[in-house]
This record gives sequence, C-alpha cells and structure tokens, in this order.
Amino acid sequence: MTKSPNLFSFATKELAQDAAIAYILDWANPEYRNSHPTLRKMGAAMLKALLKTIFNARSDSVIPRIETEQADMIQRLINDVDSIRSLEVKTQFERVDILVRINDESENGILLLIEDKVSTKEHSNQIERYLDVVTTKYPNRVIVPVFVKTGNTSIADLPEPEKCGRFLRCDLLKILNKFTDTGDTIVDNFRTYLESWENETQSFCDLPIKQWHENWSRFEGFYMKLEKWMKGLNNREEWEWIGWSYVANRAGGYLLFWCATNHISVDSINYNLYLQIESSNKTRLTARMSASSDSGPKVRSDVMYKVLDSLSNHAERCGDIEVKKAGRFSGGKSAAVAEITFKNSLDYIARKEDNKLDLNETTNQLVRAKELIESVSKNWT
Repeated sequence: MTKSPNLFSFATKELAQDAAIAYILDWANPEYRNSHPTLRKMGAAMLKALLKTIFNARSDSVIPRIETEQADMIQRLINDVDSIRSLEVKTQFERVDILVRINDESENGILLLIEDKVSTKEHSNQIERYLDVVTTKYPNRVIVPVFVKTGNTSIADLPEPEKCGRFLRCDLLKILNKFTDTGDTIVDNFRTYLESWENETQSFCDLPIKQWHENWSRFEGFYMKLEKWMKGLNNREEWEWIGWSYVANRAGGYLLFWCATNHISVDSINYNLYLQIESSNKTRLTARMSASSDSGPKVRSDVMYKVLDSLSNHAERCGDIEVKKAGRFSGGKSAAVAEITFKNSLDYIARKEDNKLDLNETTNQLVRAKELIESVSKNWT
C-alpha cells in the first residue's frame, strides 16, 4: 500500500479538529443532497449519532431543557434526516466550538452544541456557560449539548452524563469506518489519523511490557482497560476513587493511576490510604497516604512508619505479596509509604512467557493489593 502524508499529523490542535467535524456535519445540509452521496450519508450518520447521545444522558432529572415533546422532535429528526429543511454549522460561535442550527428558521429549531477536546478536559463549567450563552442568543430552541473527546481519557475526567451527551474517539470511528475511501482527502486523513491513534492505544494487548514505555498511548490504553474493569465490578467489588492522569515534571512527566481508597485515623487526624500505579521510566504499585481534608496537615514520617509496619505484617499473611519501604520518608500532602510487588512478578504487572500482559493475573494481583490495604484499614488501632 502506497504511503502518503496525513494532514492531521500536522494539524493536531483542537481548531483543526473542530473544522474537520464541522466539515463532515455540513454534508448533512440539504443544499448538498446531490453533491456527493457518500459524504452526504456520512454527514447524516454523524449528525444522528451525536443527537442520539442525549438519550443516553437523559433520565427524569437530566437536562431539564428537553421535555418529552422536544425529545420526540429529536427522535423524528433522527429517524428521517432527509426531513431537514435547513442546517447551518458555525465554529467558535461565542467561544462554542461547534454549533449546528437545524430547522432553525424561527423558534422551535434544534441546536446541537458541541464542546470539542483533543487531549484536555472540560474546565470552568464550560458546557453550562455555553448553554447559557446559546439559550440567551436563541431562546425557545431545543438544545442538545455533546462533549466530544478524541484523545485518550479517564472516565473520571469526562463531564457527568447529567450535563451532556458524550462522544469519544471510538464513537467517531464507528461512523467514519463505515465510509472508507471517500475520495475526500480531509475526511480520509481524519479517519486514518484517529484510527492510527486508536490502534496505538490498543497495542498494549499485543506488545511486550518493555515496549509500552516507547509510547504513552500504550499505558493509557492499559489504564483505560483497568478503569473500565474496576467500574464494571462495582456491584461486587468496592473500587473507589478510580482515575488516571498525566503529571508534568521537569523530567518529562509521567502517568498515574489511583484507586481503592480506604481510611485510617491517627491522633484524631483522618488519612486516606490508597493504591497508586506509576508509569515513568519504570512501573510500580504503591500504597500511599494523604490527609482526608484538603486543609489537613502533612503526612508525618512517624505515621508513615506505623502504616508501613502494618502493611508488612498483613502482607506476611497474604502469601505472595511483598512490601518494601517506598524511598525516603519526608512526608508531604501525600506520600508513598510502600511499594507492593508479587513474588512471581517483576512489579504489579503479571507477564506471560513472551513478556506480554497477563491481564487476568494482573487484575487478580490488584485485587489482592486492594485487600491488603483494606485489611490494614479495618484492623487499624
């Protein structure tokens, strides 16, 4: 297959992504109905998929702007996109990334409001603020807010489903991959760029662990898998405070994954005791402490030694878990107390004979680490 450069390997900013998504959606405009049948179908499919997210987000108390009659209006439009009389796509309208006005010649039109992100997350209540702006500018419309994110993300960093629909890279690819080789350079480049990113993210499944450090997308894919697994077990296993993120530092930054919060009290001060996975030039699983209150005191070294002793004592009863002191105890707002390893693993990641991930055994080991800190918390005196 002949290789060619990809526009989006250079146009990596959110404005470029805004333009690509807006361009695809504009093909649903009835003015272009006979111009390019394939792109017309793609634009219509993208529009329908984005509108559908509001039904995934809705409940009796979700997004009160949309009443039953208005929801029926959206559903009729989804069922018959060809009934669209007019469609106008705006970008950077009053700082809204993308605004699509559908059948909005007068009041009672539908407005699709898209907050679009690549690698960052929503901040400063953007969606609520943009909803207020659009509602003021266009009163008496049905507004469908959707958060679009193409970069790898923790579920914890997504807006609450009560606020808006959510549309991720995998959702975009479900649409785009139905329309391969459109002959349109912009669309085909956008699809292959996102597909390459997705493939790199999922490659953690098939590569030796040591190669994960070559591209952070592989660790991100692993973290996303762990997060979904932990959230899927919530009815049986209490995995609390689950999430992951990038942390910047002078050495180039690293990725953190945290989970399994428990609580202990020392001298009337409440502390969190939790697990943290670190992925930088090496990987490690640690038990950490922090003050339960943001205004709480720093973690003292004498408290850290007491927790370390308790972790070590409980680990001896667990068989294959090994606990060792996690570096120098200097205290702080949060601090690593112990590094947790397993007798048959180099670290917390279980490996098969080919040095690739053994996901089942890795999750089993994480469960045992969770049980270890739970045991310390339950028996704390």
